[in-house]
Amino acid sequence: MKTLLYLALLLYPALPSGKDQRLQLELKQMRETDQDILNGQMKSGQQQHLPDSIQKAHNTKLWQIFRTYGYPDYDMVDAVGADDFWLLVQHQDKDTLLQKAVLTSMSEKVKQGKASLQKLAYLTDRVLVNTGHPQVYGTQMVKSASGTKVPRPLAYPDRVDSLRGTVGLGPLDDYKVLMNTLTMDSAGNIYYGKKNIAATEK
Repeated sequence: MKTLLYLALLLYPALPSGKDQRLQLELKQMRETDQDILNGQMKSGQQQHLPDSIQKAHNTKLWQIFRTYGYPDYDMVDAVGADDFWLLVQHQDKDTLLQKAVLTSMSEKVKQGKASLQKLAYLTDRVLVNTGHPQVYGTQMVKSASGTKVPRPLAYPDRVDSLRGTVGLGPLDDYKVLMNTLTMDSAGNIYYGKKNIAATEK
């Protein structure tokens, strides 16, 4: 009995944590590619978009992941991996079928506490905008004629702050200020105003 217990203790550290480390790494690498390209374009003042070759490669892989696992949640790839998947899907604007499918699956994961409610709001708006509908939470911005960033059309402009509050987002006016003070320094660090944070919510 003591021998079996000893062997169990020896083997326990080697048992899998429940996280899919291979998938975590794959999502991390895809996200790094995505961000290196888009942040490089931002730094040089170019319009941000992924080259077709990268867009297609990521699309194929994202569909493969989604068909195999559904939305990879906190239990599978932890919060970082789940958010990596979310960001990559956010940038698949040419494939609204994928975005809508992921939105449905992600909604269930949010109900289970296994995905981000705030990021679900961003994807909700993204899908609405990409399918020709007004957005709900005001997360999707566009440059106006004056060069400032303003929200794309809103479904409920009189209630937008209340709706943003239900998903943990601050007032729309504050968000507009942040988005219009987004800058990048020579080292590639991204700032909203004077605060350096990771620009994941684009």
